[in-house]
Amino acid sequence: MKAITKLLVAGALAGAIVATVSLTAGAEQSDSAATSGETAGKDYAQLVSDNSVRILEKTEAKVFESADGTALNYRAYYSPAYDAEDKANPAMVFVFLHGSGGKGDDNEKQITDQPATVNYLASDAAEEFFAGIPYIVIAPQCPEGAQWVDTPYAAGSYSIDAVAETPYSKAVFELIQSIIANENGDASNVILGGISMGGYGTWDLALRHPETFNAIYPICGGGDPSKASVLKDNGVKVWAFHCDGDQSVPVAGSREMIAALEEIGADAVYTEFEIAGHNAWTPALKQVKDPYLIEWMFDECRKCTVNITVGEGGSVQKTTETVRIGETVRLEISTEEGYLAEGLTVNGEAVEYITDDSGNLSYECVAEGNMEVVASFAPIPAEETPEEPKGLPTAAKVGIIAAAVAAVVGGAAAFLISKKKKK
Repeated sequence: MKAITKLLVAGALAGAIVATVSLTAGAEQSDSAATSGETAGKDYAQLVSDNSVRILEKTEAKVFESADGTALNYRAYYSPAYDAEDKANPAMVFVFLHGSGGKGDDNEKQITDQPATVNYLASDAAEEFFAGIPYIVIAPQCPEGAQWVDTPYAAGSYSIDAVAETPYSKAVFELIQSIIANENGDASNVILGGISMGGYGTWDLALRHPETFNAIYPICGGGDPSKASVLKDNGVKVWAFHCDGDQSVPVAGSREMIAALEEIGADAVYTEFEIAGHNAWTPALKQVKDPYLIEWMFDECRKCTVNITVGEGGSVQKTTETVRIGETVRLEISTEEGYLAEGLTVNGEAVEYITDDSGNLSYECVAEGNMEVVASFAPIPAEETPEEPKGLPTAAKVGIIAAAVAAVVGGAAAFLISKKKKK
């Protein structure tokens, strides 16, 4: 059987915002779909990974303590564009969960045992490719004797209701929240992935906390198909990978999750390789393209912010929404009675817009990055109505007086003339 890719119908990702903004999600993006200025036109075939030694040098070894006291080793990478103080430009957060070979307490094996997405995201090539995009890569380490999910991997699918969340999975979730709260992580751009044991961990963490993630990429894992709807309901994009000949983690785990997502029309993609082995992460990163997995994460999963400021005369003063790169943004802004739309700017540049019979304005474009939209209005000039005169104007008064004088003079002259004639 040849490698196959199943593309599932994308779910609607955005809805109308009352009297202000509606975001109309397009269908799954084509190769020519608009992307951000930082990544458009990049040749992803040239994006190569760095070796594990280089990645260890470029990442920071840290320890996070969860609320229940669990100590979680992890390594963190901060891209050159990252700025903890630039709150207007928060960083994307990538979380990678290693497989069972990365277990330990050295805070290194999660990087060195199975070179995967971290080796690409923290590479010199990535720093050049994504120079304008701030992002953080988090690679936690599960200790020996523990798992991200307490379920036998050879069993495939399992029930979340019957399996409690592990302390280390909880710690990963709390770590993500800490990164968002304390290190300027972007809450709308958290992407989670993992391989093997980490593939299970990816499904499990996303199903338990679906509101946290923008996208996930579980590789050779398994989850709880009965909970698939929470991913669709929270707009989580999914791309799963597996080998059809996997003897370590049955391919049925991925197939069943994808089938459940397909049945409800979720936004998901599935790629299955004709490989008699467990390693699906290497072909996932190197063989699959249009898009490449890394390209998908940056160009199809990344959300941008739409900030709308409406001046006096509009019905709403300010609102914020997010939309994925390449999606259509449609703005609908109400105009108050007595005002007219005066102008609309996007990132400081004037743009053309449409007004209806009521003066409400609308604007549509494809999102290529964060947008600062400002709508301005002007009051309709009041029509000048002449006041009713309170008395006769001066000119009329002068005319009347002049006519009266003329009449008196005329009458006197006529009297004198008639008197002369009598004599």
